[in-house]
Amino acid sequence: MSLFDNPEYKWRETYFVYYSRETVPQFEKALGRVRKRIPGVNEIDVTRDDSGALQAVSLLFPTGASGVDLILTTPSDDASPIEEANNMLDEIPDKRTRNILQRSDSRVDILHFEKTTEKKHTFDLFGSDDDDLMEEFDPSGLLMLIDQLVKTSHGVAIDPQTGITL
Repeated sequence: MSLFDNPEYKWRETYFVYYSRETVPQFEKALGRVRKRIPGVNEIDVTRDDSGALQAVSLLFPTGASGVDLILTTPSDDASPIEEANNMLDEIPDKRTRNILQRSDSRVDILHFEKTTEKKHTFDLFGSDDDDLMEEFDPSGLLMLIDQLVKTSHGVAIDPQTGITL
């Protein structure tokens, strides 16, 4: 079940990490590092292929009112990630990033969600209200995850809405 199917979460943005499929086993390491740095990360709906390799996972962060869906796409699944990477080459000024994109044959889609809760406005005797107690949306879990995925895959993260590398 994707977080799209969870009414408590609202999609905010998508990021891509392009990489060479030779580094796929390293994603388990990246997720382990994120769990170590953010205790209480909850993995839900883990999907693996027949060989046990990770294909998709949803993560809920214990703070920051957010979660992510990670979906790994390889050439055997869909050729479009490679085509997209090749189409971006002319727009990327950084030589290192262009080189990574040229050798990339796979992509991780990172869909970022904000946890939304129905706000009930109440007022207590001391003048504070529940809105002050609502957890603020914080993308730090997402940024840490992207950082670890890029490091362990030797890939590159791109915001597809702007074309900016992270």
